[in-house]
Amino acid sequence: MNTVPTTSCDEAAALVLRRMEGWLDGDEGVRLDAHLETCDACRHKLAAQREVADVLAGRPDRAAPLGFATRIMARLESEPAWLDLVNWQIWTFRLAPVAAVLVVVAAFGFGPTEAAEPIEFADLISEWAAEETGSAPPFSVLWQDDVSDDLLLETVLTAADVARR
Repeated sequence: MNTVPTTSCDEAAALVLRRMEGWLDGDEGVRLDAHLETCDACRHKLAAQREVADVLAGRPDRAAPLGFATRIMARLESEPAWLDLVNWQIWTFRLAPVAAVLVVVAAFGFGPTEAAEPIEFADLISEWAAEETGSAPPFSVLWQDDVSDDLLLETVLTAADVARR
């Protein structure tokens, strides 16, 4: 007994298109026919594809107007490609004046600067919180490096009292 593997509707849709194009081989045709016997939706898709093919086949042939290909090619060649926008030579020449101005400003416009001292994140938060409230808020304890477990527990338990004030 020869059993045909089941085909999903997605696979059947691809097979319908291959059948309409004439590229369906024997095994795929058997699988499609087995699926079409049980699936109404796919039979309707095949019928719709056949209707479209019949309409297109029934249209009369018509020659393209004189100069059609030349006009199309002129339009295609006139539009810049996206690769032209990435061309480094074009950008180099266009941005050369801007680069020259930046070099002059950097050389003459600014005096020497001093490097800022590095600051720890915990210190930054503590300073910020102290500026906002006038004193360090309870949660600033969480950012400190050396905090005892007792101090953390006390801060968590008393934070609600401080927030209510």
